[in-house]
Amino acid sequence: MKHYTLRIAAEKLGIDDVTLWRWMRESRVKPRRDPADWRRRLISKAQLITRAVRHHRLVLIEKEGQDMSDLEARIFDLEQEMLALSRTVKKLMSDNDPPGEEEPTRDATRTTVGTLLAQVRAMQERQAR
Repeated sequence: MKHYTLRIAAEKLGIDDVTLWRWMRESRVKPRRDPADWRRRLISKAQLITRAVRHHRLVLIEKEGQDMSDLEARIFDLEQEMLALSRTVKKLMSDNDPPGEEEPTRDATRTTVGTLLAQVRAMQERQAR
């Protein structure tokens, strides 16, 4: 299982190190010592997620061994899936749509995905304050 230093964990949660220490003390969670450096403390991925859920925080956890090409492929797959879903919705609602309306293009889908990502980032920034 992946472990994070308390500083990295606090950054992922968007909080100060002292706040993370307080949360851990309140829930009686003891971080383990780093075997390479006894001064550093580590928190497991599961403990980090538990702290995030308990304190209503969003935390982005990357998959281990995942690189950008995997992410780009996944984004492309999601864009294709969104196009297929929009076509299905259009077929189901064709009686209600005015004639002459076009189906969304890949650029329009990418714009929608970009807008959603911007909203998530803005929400994370507001939570960090």
